[in-house]
Amino acid sequence: MAEIEEPITGTPFDEMKKVPKPLLAQPLVLLVDDDRGLSALMKRYLNREGFEVENLYSGHDVLEWLTKRRPDLLVIDYLMPDMNGKDLIQELKARDIDIPFITVTGQGDERLAVEMVKLGAMDYLVKDQVMLDMLPSVVRNSLHQIEQARRLEESEKGRQVSESRYRGIFNASMEPILILDLKGLLIDANPRACEMTGFTVDELCQKRFSEILAEDESGFWNKLALGSI
Repeated sequence: MAEIEEPITGTPFDEMKKVPKPLLAQPLVLLVDDDRGLSALMKRYLNREGFEVENLYSGHDVLEWLTKRRPDLLVIDYLMPDMNGKDLIQELKARDIDIPFITVTGQGDERLAVEMVKLGAMDYLVKDQVMLDMLPSVVRNSLHQIEQARRLEESEKGRQVSESRYRGIFNASMEPILILDLKGLLIDANPRACEMTGFTVDELCQKRFSEILAEDESGFWNKLALGSI
């Protein structure tokens, strides 16, 4: 493997460093590459940006390490001594382990990078003279996307919990509740409303509230609408 020297500062890729900082407090990046010298350089560049980094050097090392911890992001070299990146990701999927990852390939191996993207890679890096300079920004971008996805998932879970609580109160209420849209069409009714009108929810949702009032022979709903009850 060709030796990669530390690049000169002030490259065109400096602009890539201006992406938002990751929202995770101290992201843990698991770096997997059998080239120990290159791994040490990659770790140094990521440490400078505030990332916690663990170095491993084979696919089997990764599988054993993951029985104890979970990183926020994997950065894996495609070619490793015991298995390639594709084999490792497929093994993780078989074990129901889902960890976001970035893949690293050698020059001329972009086709392999495309295969890894199809397997779910968030991004890829090519081992060339600017890779080290690009590494922190690519990792930072990926971690930012991961955190945004987590927040969106948490928000959706919160919405579902709120909806469930609302539905429980709605269904348990002893007061009739009818929900109308802006056009006056009924879109929902609780069990008490169905009991008092004699209609099912589906039947009510085919009517306008004005039709309910027109069919109200006892005058109950008219009185209710006028606040007399």
